[in-house]
Amino acid sequence: MTDMADPSLPTPTPDSDSLLRRLAGPSVNKAGLAKDQTEINRIIAEVSKGSKFYENEKRKDKELTLRIERILKLRDEAIKGVDLRKIEQQVDKMITQLEAKRDLSQVIVHVDMDAFFASVEVLDDPSLASKPFAVGQGVISTASYEARKFGVRSGMATFVAKKLCPDLLVLPSHFDRYSEMSNKVMSIFRRYDPTMCAAGCDEGYLNITRYCEEHNLSAEECVAQMRQTVYDETRLSSFVCGLS
Repeated sequence: MTDMADPSLPTPTPDSDSLLRRLAGPSVNKAGLAKDQTEINRIIAEVSKGSKFYENEKRKDKELTLRIERILKLRDEAIKGVDLRKIEQQVDKMITQLEAKRDLSQVIVHVDMDAFFASVEVLDDPSLASKPFAVGQGVISTASYEARKFGVRSGMATFVAKKLCPDLLVLPSHFDRYSEMSNKVMSIFRRYDPTMCAAGCDEGYLNITRYCEEHNLSAEECVAQMRQTVYDETRLSSFVCGLS
């Protein structure tokens, strides 16, 4: 990768930091990515510089900065002379009242397949398992964990991904195959909650309360069973983002 001290890269300032984060895209919290992405973000900025994308994001960043400044100014004017401690006490009281009315009897599970498109590609071609590869031409739809180590992620332009990972394999999308596997996975999820709320082809929210009661399972046992069933019937892995 490019050295962090490279003088050709943008010098960190409050403004350029926000631009770097914007250029990095919305998928910076994807599993498998490095926690410190400073160098990766600088490379993205360097490769993007001079492009329409870069100039457009630079304009948006400037507009957002000005908007934030205006909002902060309005906030300061609105709270001038206001007893904030009293307001905070009132809000705390409202929160306590709302918490007391919460229905905690339902168990909701957020399920999300693990790097779904990439996992399907590995399923069909096991030789990809240890290689850095991405799905999608022009713009990356998803990336393998090997590719994510270099900073490659969904929503990234292919030419940027190639700069970050020169050995990256870029595969065309096979949407018919993804749809086929999605239908299989969703049918399994609906066994646990027929009225599940799908949030995409590989993600959804399930209320597993009734299933747990009918099968005398704890939420954790139910989730483990679900994950195992998905793997047994599809050979794909899934993970649960949260229980509530």
